[in-house]
Amino acid sequence: MWYVIWTTTGQEEKTRGLIEKLVDPSAYKRCLILYKNKFEKVKGVRQKVKRKLIPSYIFVETDSINEFAEALVRVPGFSVVLSSEKYFQPLKEKETLIIEKFADCGEVIDTSTGYIIGDRIIVNDGPLVGSEGMIKKVNRHKRIAIIEMEMFGRVTDVTVGLEIIEKRATGQEKLIPETVDDSQTENDESEKESEQRD
Repeated sequence: MWYVIWTTTGQEEKTRGLIEKLVDPSAYKRCLILYKNKFEKVKGVRQKVKRKLIPSYIFVETDSINEFAEALVRVPGFSVVLSSEKYFQPLKEKETLIIEKFADCGEVIDTSTGYIIGDRIIVNDGPLVGSEGMIKKVNRHKRIAIIEMEMFGRVTDVTVGLEIIEKRATGQEKLIPETVDDSQTENDESEKESEQRD
């Protein structure tokens, strides 16, 4: 099962290194920090750069979560397995499927490609194949999709790369949102500032 470790933003790699050094390997299977490739303008040139998919989060796969959590106490710095009030809570099935799909692609999530017909998004290549139902919005200009992931009753918007290579309306069907609203733009700016601090 997959669980989430919450740590200090910017300390994810250091925390994982300490986990790999101080926690018995028998207590877990995989310990992942997920990254994404995204396009940004660097000195006026549009380039592909690597950023954290969800800052502050480390994903651990284990069948011995209590043993792992006890060992995590020995890791210096702030890190904790997210839980409900009474017990450690694994990711739900939908989130587990997307995390496993991302993990199978390696720790760096590349840009998916797809097209829009009417109000349907169809992803034909990349890690988002089969996960179209999680897509909340797309922004063709920025080549991104915003997907919703629910963790412990809280919905988190995660931005991943998606390039729409064709868009075609059929009849009078309503197209899905393509632009990010004002609140989302503010979130994008906050995310960019956070990523620059990483």
